[in-house]
Amino acid sequence: MSQKATHSSESVPNLARPTGRRVELGSGSGASVTQSLDRAFHLLGVIAAAEQDLGVSEIARRSGLAKSTTARLLKSLRDLDAVEVTQTGGHRVGPIIGALAIGRAGSPDLIRQLARPILAELSEQLEEHTTLTVFRRGEILYLDQVASPSTVGAADWTGYTHAPHAAAPGHVYMAEWSNARLERYLASEPVRYTESTLVELEQLTERFEQIAIHGAAWSVGEFTPDVSGCAAGVLDAQGDVVATIGTYAPTYRFPGERRREDITDMIRNAADEVSALIVADIA
Repeated sequence: MSQKATHSSESVPNLARPTGRRVELGSGSGASVTQSLDRAFHLLGVIAAAEQDLGVSEIARRSGLAKSTTARLLKSLRDLDAVEVTQTGGHRVGPIIGALAIGRAGSPDLIRQLARPILAELSEQLEEHTTLTVFRRGEILYLDQVASPSTVGAADWTGYTHAPHAAAPGHVYMAEWSNARLERYLASEPVRYTESTLVELEQLTERFEQIAIHGAAWSVGEFTPDVSGCAAGVLDAQGDVVATIGTYAPTYRFPGERRREDITDMIRNAADEVSALIVADIA
């Protein structure tokens, strides 16, 4: 693969578009789905009203539901990010509920609207494609992408999903997880897409430490062998990550002669701009 001053379609790797899975709360007849929803909201009410994190047995006792039913519903709620497990094994209300509680701040339409001009400016600065992602149903959803005029032929990932452990945007979200949630995710034996994919606790913990230091994540060949990327978190008024701003490009020329620190700063600053707009919108 030859290096070229202008980015041609031949110089862009064939980026596979992963498909995402759908998580459904309840199945079967309309009556059973309604019953499952009623019970799930009841459990959320029990968890939200508690002064401390609750285990499965205590949630079952307070809700009046069977322990097996409670465990099944809690799993569905965890898959939807409506409930999360703490390091002590207790349950608390998850990030998606917090986003709903503050109104439009977690709305994909709002995030896309506020981020679009900043994505375009960042793309022009980097001369690379830039992306906006959100975390939905356990996966990274590419909400928007701005193509660089100087880069031709790379796939548009808008509307596609992939597992969070496979690239920089996902690591930004995972860095916020509790140890219990991370261990549960790794216990599911996530796919090793390439030799560089991080699937070990020690590897991911080291990556998360770097995110804490630099405010952004870098990945190199972890989903597609010859693609590198960088992403930073967009925060809501509570300081929770509700989206990421990032970029990706062929590893042979990215970052190339450019300093990683400079690219990190540009992406982090863009994410901070979107964060400020989100906070201002709900103020």
